[in-house]
Amino acid sequence: MWESSFGLTFFLKTPEKKAKERFLCLRIDVDGILKKSSIKRKWDVTRWD
Repeated sequence: MWESSFGLTFFLKTPEKKAKERFLCLRIDVDGILKKSSIKRKWDVTRWD
């Protein structure tokens, strides 16, 4: 039987300087292989759950 795994994780990238807005990033996991990418959007830290 063929089994595969797939996962998506969205997270805020921690900047060197403390800022209220941070870049939103995406991590994709397919069968244990990880790839990270920036979505090039900013998000307010206080609105992140």
